[in-house]
Amino acid sequence: MTCGTRTLVAMAVALVTCAGGATPATAQGDRLTLGDALRLSLEHHPRLAAMQAGRVSAAAALAETKADRIPQAALEATATQFAEPMLVAPLHSIDIAAEPPEFNRTLIQSRLSVGYLLYDGGRRGAGIGQAQALNESAGAAVASARMSVLEEVTRAYLQVLTAAGVGEANRRRAASLEAERGRVEQLLTEGRAARVELLRVDAALASARADLVASDAEVTVASRTLARVIGAAPEAADPSRLTGVIATPVPLAEDPLPDALIANPDMEQIRQRGNAFREAERVARAAWLPAVHLTGGVQTFGSADGRFSTEWQGGIVVSYPLFTGGSRTNGIARASAATTQAEEELRLMEWQVQESVDRAMASYREGQARVPALSTAVEHLEEVARIEQLALATGTGVQTDYLSAEAELVRARAELVRARHAEIAARVALARATGQLTMAWLTEYLENES
Repeated sequence: MTCGTRTLVAMAVALVTCAGGATPATAQGDRLTLGDALRLSLEHHPRLAAMQAGRVSAAAALAETKADRIPQAALEATATQFAEPMLVAPLHSIDIAAEPPEFNRTLIQSRLSVGYLLYDGGRRGAGIGQAQALNESAGAAVASARMSVLEEVTRAYLQVLTAAGVGEANRRRAASLEAERGRVEQLLTEGRAARVELLRVDAALASARADLVASDAEVTVASRTLARVIGAAPEAADPSRLTGVIATPVPLAEDPLPDALIANPDMEQIRQRGNAFREAERVARAAWLPAVHLTGGVQTFGSADGRFSTEWQGGIVVSYPLFTGGSRTNGIARASAATTQAEEELRLMEWQVQESVDRAMASYREGQARVPALSTAVEHLEEVARIEQLALATGTGVQTDYLSAEAELVRARAELVRARHAEIAARVALARATGQLTMAWLTEYLENES
């Protein structure tokens, strides 16, 4: 790296690597690294918390559905007060020859019943399959939310660095123009410069100050956005507390699309939803088949006087709805339509993933080409501006040439800052589209700038 390039890099990150005050929200005192921001966001971001709650709900629904395969038992007890004395025990349990039947106004009964669904046409199995698919879909939703949060926070962090870098470029230009104004004002006092030169440099300085105000406003917005997504106070995301990031080479497939169509969590989420709808269709079709239940129980009869008798019972119940008003037919039609809808949503998601991969690849390749080109441009323009400034100092230069050189230099510096971070953001977006975006991946790809 040449001396000029080193100067450029130092300039681009000077604002974001200076020291700041203590920040309780950060993991390293007064610094907030990208890793710190990512960890904070994973702890506080509402999108991820909502998806995690949905996953817990789906897991509970799966366990609840599986419980249908286990025999069910229930215990029921009643105490009833009648206006007139009632028979305490069933007639078949009374020996009339031995003693007369007992009557009482207060009857106490209890029943322990056990039931098991022996056959339901596959409805339980399909219901479990549906709950399993929804649980897998909820898991994919959590993975998708985690990747979205990681990408969002990385972009927000880079936006703060970009805005700060552009602001520093504008600040350097304003400082150079202030120095030029002082030179021209001195010459004007000595009668060796025309007033138009002062007007020209004042116009350029006003423009630089306006650009500086705009870039400072962009820094404020970007900082507040970053603080919001990591759940920290606004001052925690001040540019003076951030650390620059640089990218390290990470292997990139020649054609990442096939991997994206398999590993993208949004694809998996819709794919599992489609599986759930297909199982729901099986559930609806099972309604056309009879259900066979095994039942049994133990029942106790007694009164307030404390005399109790017990009997047991068991049986088989076969049920089949003869007429449902069309609910079974409509249920199948609804489930079938939902399955078709999920299949079409999956095709649409394939298009969206393809577009995301194409855009990210194009942006990444563009950044790979622009960064070295802009680095060279900045290096050359720094030399041009230096020469033009020297020429003015020796009285052999033209002020307009110097002002043009300074304007071109600040534009190139700002574009280089944007290009560096855009390249990183594009690579992160590509990792998101291909389902590779994790904390481990980011740790491998991005390093803190020293």
